[in-house]
Amino acid sequence: MNRYLLLIFSLTITFCSINSETSNTAEDIIFSDDVFSNESTVSTTTQPSIDSTVSTTTQPSIPLHMQTSSNYAEIFFMSDIPEKVEQNFRNAFQRVQNKWGIYPSVVWVVGLNEQAMIDFAETYCEFKDKNEELWYQNFKDKDDCISKKLRTDNTWDFPYYRDFGINNTYSNSMRKGHNGWIEVGYHEFAWSYPVGFENNYDEDGFDGEYAGIAHEYFHGVQLAHMDIESAYKNMQPTWFTEGSATFMAQVYKQELHVQGVLVSPSTLEEEMYGRYYSGEKDKVNCPDKTLGELSVENTATADLCMRVVYDWGMWAIAYLSHLANDPYITLNTYYPSLKNTKSHEVTFYEVFGLSMSDFENQFESWIKLSESERNVVIPKINPETGLAYYP
Repeated sequence: MNRYLLLIFSLTITFCSINSETSNTAEDIIFSDDVFSNESTVSTTTQPSIDSTVSTTTQPSIPLHMQTSSNYAEIFFMSDIPEKVEQNFRNAFQRVQNKWGIYPSVVWVVGLNEQAMIDFAETYCEFKDKNEELWYQNFKDKDDCISKKLRTDNTWDFPYYRDFGINNTYSNSMRKGHNGWIEVGYHEFAWSYPVGFENNYDEDGFDGEYAGIAHEYFHGVQLAHMDIESAYKNMQPTWFTEGSATFMAQVYKQELHVQGVLVSPSTLEEEMYGRYYSGEKDKVNCPDKTLGELSVENTATADLCMRVVYDWGMWAIAYLSHLANDPYITLNTYYPSLKNTKSHEVTFYEVFGLSMSDFENQFESWIKLSESERNVVIPKINPETGLAYYP
């Protein structure tokens, strides 16, 4: 087993809808066991025993990160984060876990205060040390862990998230992610300050925070259908991984609107329209590249075409869902099938009836159709249940 597998999904998703609502998301991965006593600088969620539709998996042969649990995510907040923000964040995370399955998760939410961040790094490293997990990121000991988590020149350490919180110009969290750690048995997430949860449920930014949590947790759901050996190769291609997370998060947001949890979020049509034009704008930088080619490029071209992979990736998932006549095809069929095949290429062919490369080429022609022809892939929302469907 490769002890240093670290999957990093590190793109910021910025979407602009018709009503100019803008939000951001990003992705990373991590894992742990026991809850330890929190110091005064950090608050953590309790782990209540809940009645859930999700049953606890008991088969010992299944990796821990793939098993469902009766315990919600363990969430740590920096000490400067207001109680209202904590509670709203906790409620949103637990709600999406109830919806898609309660997989073992640990979440680190970074605030704005420098001293609180220093204390937070100590708490983080005590947690890793207690659970004998320092090896995962090659920390020599707890002090080395603290020093590295406070680096200012390294992506994904605490100053990185703190800076995004301080400099955020949007109405909700600017950077967040699933940061790995499945090898030690859980999904780890990190968040910059979720400013949208300072607001009430009917104010700007609140619904964007819900969508961001759903997007990131869907990455956990994806990985919960992959064993450790196959996870890296099957979190590919980027357009499918990110497109499905984006699509499912926005469909989920519509369901919450019908339930009264969210008030007046942008409609699914508005989200899709905004993402089409965002992707189209970036496409001029890579006119001859397919979604698949952009997904594997780690170059300046890929950076210039980020919105094509993410936003047109959402359109690609909608197109596939329409072909299958099921808006939930990725959640209910693709990823459960992937658990068995352990190959995203084999699963894609079995579920959708064509190879991934053939679809990517087909999509390049399809996305250029007229607006009315494209829009048929946007699912309708049942006004009573909030569930998506195709007429």
